[in-house]
Amino acid sequence: MLLVVIAMLQHKLWLSDVGKLSEATLADELEIQKAQFDALQARNENLTAEVMALKASPGALESRARRDLGMVKPGEVFYFVPQTP
Repeated sequence: MLLVVIAMLQHKLWLSDVGKLSEATLADELEIQKAQFDALQARNENLTAEVMALKASPGALESRARRDLGMVKPGEVFYFVPQTP
């Protein structure tokens, strides 16, 4: 009878939802989530710095609009030079 109880406890310890194998799986998932969090946090910091720079300098805003959106001032001519691979 004692062996059956010990076997049941060992089964619960190692193979159940709250066992050691489940704990190892959750620890791996936690590390993945932490890495994703760190990457997103770094991205947020970069975006925050970019927003602050755009708010502080009107020239930066104009430069960004010209570069990303191809905007030109009245009277200017836009020339597109394709990059060769």
